[in-house]
Amino acid sequence: MAVARVAAPVSLEEAVAEGAPSAVAASPPPMAPSRLERWGARLLRTSNRVFEQMLETLEAREPWERYRPRSTALPPTFPTRDDRPAVDAPSALAPMAYSTRYDIHYDGDFLVNGRPGMAVRFDDVMARPDWPTLLRDQLSHGDVRPGDPLRVFIPGLNTPNPITVASIPVVAQATTVGFVTMANGSTVGLDPIVMTLPGGRRVTLPTRGREWLQGGFQRIGISVGPRSELRDDMPRDAEGRVEVPPGSGQWLAPTELRDLRSALNELSDPNKVLIDNVQRLVMAHIDRDDAPPLELWGYSEGSLVLGKAFEDLEARYLAERMRDCPPQERTQRLASLRARFASRLDRVTVLGIGSAYGQLGTPVRRVDFYAADAADQVSRFTGSPRMTPSYRFVNDLVRPPRVRDAFIPYQQPFSGFDAHNFYAAGGSALGLYFEQNGARSVRALHERERTGDLVHPTLEQVIARIRRNGGEQRIWDANNRLPPLGDDNARHAR
Repeated sequence: MAVARVAAPVSLEEAVAEGAPSAVAASPPPMAPSRLERWGARLLRTSNRVFEQMLETLEAREPWERYRPRSTALPPTFPTRDDRPAVDAPSALAPMAYSTRYDIHYDGDFLVNGRPGMAVRFDDVMARPDWPTLLRDQLSHGDVRPGDPLRVFIPGLNTPNPITVASIPVVAQATTVGFVTMANGSTVGLDPIVMTLPGGRRVTLPTRGREWLQGGFQRIGISVGPRSELRDDMPRDAEGRVEVPPGSGQWLAPTELRDLRSALNELSDPNKVLIDNVQRLVMAHIDRDDAPPLELWGYSEGSLVLGKAFEDLEARYLAERMRDCPPQERTQRLASLRARFASRLDRVTVLGIGSAYGQLGTPVRRVDFYAADAADQVSRFTGSPRMTPSYRFVNDLVRPPRVRDAFIPYQQPFSGFDAHNFYAAGGSALGLYFEQNGARSVRALHERERTGDLVHPTLEQVIARIRRNGGEQRIWDANNRLPPLGDDNARHAR
């Protein structure tokens, strides 16, 4: 049987040489690009080169050269500050003191010890040559002694202010060491926000400051923050409008809702004035050789403020001090400033209370102090890699701890958000840590935790201290309570 032979494959060049029809030969010759296409190609290549050069230039610049200060201006839609003179202000503070409204306008100012509703402006304090002494000796709450570090406490978000203000001196006594309080205007506002939207619509919002904006406002579908977006499942009328707030009779069209969301995001741009003042305080401390060691205590949202403040602190410090430097002195001054920043920053310690925020942008020593056993419903979602196994599900989302970080999970008896309540439980627990470790600074606790020598108070000891300090009077949930004396079942969950 004959077998058909299959011709060996030939190359394209061989086929063309033998005169075989070629797909290449059969295709029409390519058309020359037009003058417009050639010009467009040259323009594209040129623009790409320019863009690449810009990127290379930016990447080659130091972070301090790229630093741009954040705006601390408030939108005109927010009520202006009420500059009422303070009544019965201490004589040393009388020229600076004013009566607060507990709103965003006193962000970053200092509360006056023993005078609820009274504050002094940050700028007035820092303009004095004796500002470290004034803060520690005249404005601090609690037991402050000679030789103590300067401790600055920033309250959190979810404690309505005048309650917070009344609780601060008590919790300062509970910590056994005391601190000065830098006001966080995100707690509560006593006046409504009245806004005029771009379309001319006038909107009135009953406020509790950014607590209401960031918390209660989410229930009508607007989350205030960098990822703010409108929900699609909000109840609407036949014309697609939404009632804001519910039950107010104030109906907004979708476009008006977007304008309102943008305005609220601007208002609640997280603590821009407070962040700015924290940075200015740290930079002034770095430049001051005779200042005592500085401790920054941030409770809940206050710890997030500290995290934000340290992100670009070094870039700002260098940028502001290199601004007018002659070119011939830049190298020497930059090296000197960097060395000073690093050495003086070692005298700063950060205490994050109830919130394990992410990495700090500078090599500052940090202690995270939080309720153990995943009882703290706030910290559990921003957990730290060295927390208890209950936090394991978030560990993949958090970068590894730095060698400068210390983590102190403390025992406490409450459940839910009261496990996060520094005024009810955390302050008493922190006071026990200071007492039982013979310490009067967070830095001392940091060093003992890092070496494994830290003494941890027992749950029974914390309960006894909470009872002695009256912490049960400051719980947020009435279902939480201390166990009866002698009860072995210490934790009373809801």
